[in-house]
Amino acid sequence: MEAVRAERRLVAILAVDVVGYSRLMEADEARTLAAIKAWRCDIFDPLMQDYHGRIVKLMGDGAIVEFGSVVDAVACAVASQNRVAARQADIPREHRLLLRMGINLGDVVVEGDDLLGDGVNVAARLEQMCEPGGLFVSGTAFDHLQGKFELPLEFIGEHHVKNIQRPVRVYRVQFDGDLKSRRFTFETLRGWRIAAALAVIVATGLAATWLVQRRESVEPASVARSALPLPQTPSIAVLPFENLSSDSAQSYFADGMTDDLITELSKLSGIFVIARNSTFAYKGKPTKAQQVGAELGVHYILEGSVRREGNQVRVNAQLIDAIDGHHLWAERYDGEMSGVFGLQDKVIGQIVSTLSVKLTSAEKNVAAVPETTNPKAYDTLLRGWEHLRRDSEAETVAASAFFQKAIVLDPHYSRAYASLAAANWRASILSWDYSRREAASRNLARNLAKAMERPTPLAYAVSAQVLAQQGRYDEAFAAIDRAMTLAPNDPDNHVGMARILNATGRATEAEQEARLAMRFDPHPTRATLRMLAVSLFSQGKYDEAAATYERVLEKSSWGITPR
Repeated sequence: MEAVRAERRLVAILAVDVVGYSRLMEADEARTLAAIKAWRCDIFDPLMQDYHGRIVKLMGDGAIVEFGSVVDAVACAVASQNRVAARQADIPREHRLLLRMGINLGDVVVEGDDLLGDGVNVAARLEQMCEPGGLFVSGTAFDHLQGKFELPLEFIGEHHVKNIQRPVRVYRVQFDGDLKSRRFTFETLRGWRIAAALAVIVATGLAATWLVQRRESVEPASVARSALPLPQTPSIAVLPFENLSSDSAQSYFADGMTDDLITELSKLSGIFVIARNSTFAYKGKPTKAQQVGAELGVHYILEGSVRREGNQVRVNAQLIDAIDGHHLWAERYDGEMSGVFGLQDKVIGQIVSTLSVKLTSAEKNVAAVPETTNPKAYDTLLRGWEHLRRDSEAETVAASAFFQKAIVLDPHYSRAYASLAAANWRASILSWDYSRREAASRNLARNLAKAMERPTPLAYAVSAQVLAQQGRYDEAFAAIDRAMTLAPNDPDNHVGMARILNATGRATEAEQEARLAMRFDPHPTRATLRMLAVSLFSQGKYDEAAATYERVLEKSSWGITPR
């Protein structure tokens, strides 16, 4: 007779224990039972409902809880610990209800309403190892957290635990035992829901006066920034080229041409280039070269226009000395769409010549190879990036469709595969739709593999984040380092490096990378600011971290994908 096959499933398990339960019961049974009941009714049960948890076992001094998502399990645990700490701030420590928690992602055996197996056992062992008021996370759970939100975690090594043969990687959530830092950890955890969480901080009065003072000191985007020191190498900002086509819908093409000029210049090691995000802050606004140069900290400004009529393209460009405002040159470049990369090369070549930028042999070789010979594929890719930069789930879906079309037009278009992988990566970690996340994850591996056949800096950057999410940090560092070598001026690469450094406990180095990204991008993105805040928080610089998150609140975005 064939044996009945056991039902199994992959779940996140949270193990919770009341510290010193027997001692508390002996000292004051009524107080202890009342405290546990209050925690259950007022904190834990509501959070369970919010984060879709299911109690598997409930003991007098603890519980085993099942979650379908590691993110939900960790969010629930952190929120519970923070709320318990906040509620008992004025209670003597010897009378406080302290909890220890452990979370593991693992395969379990289902027996009715019960769960059995190593997946549960590892969570229980982590809870037993954990300090009072803390939370330990297993390596499998940690790997699935990467990219979902930035959570300060400390790797405390591989540990052998009872009845588990293999060592378990263990990470500690860095609460630091301080109420202020606990609450800020909660804000960090919630990531893109930060605004509501920070409102709680202000409402509780922990730092209301200080936050107001900080807001007064943070200059609005409309106010001119003080002059930044000039880099030692020639420095330039490319302002958005004006669309002079008779069809206003061609603005995506003018923006794409501008962006590609920035991208190609960013690949040159002998020049300092301001990122697209900062230069496009001036789009459609009257500007003076000297003011822009001072605000962005560059010596030169490139501005111009693009006219596209049918198959004909005309690019007008002028290079301006931002120190004294005089024009170094103004040129017109005419050609067909089939030769659009040649037009870009002429503009870049004249800039390189004027600023006496020396190219390495590798840079010369890269510049000599066009990214595609199909102008329609290039045009379609630009349309895709127009959508992807709008930074929402619906726009990411639209962008993916254009990238796929570009690949159909040119099956060997490496940049299109890398762009599609970037869109897949964003959807796989940020989409609200489970089926869309799963589909994006499957497509990501395939498209990234194609992109890596002829890797671009973007392909290496996306690959680095995927490898880091899998816990393959040595490979992730190698990939992001390669991206930075190929595009040293791209701030997104420095943010990607900071993300991996933070994940491996190297917060000081992560802060340096985030600040370097902000020099290339003086109007930094939300992703850059969040990464800086995490780096500061992980070093215990809580006031600076909170001030940085205030700047995050001024911005709104669904998620950031490296360019």
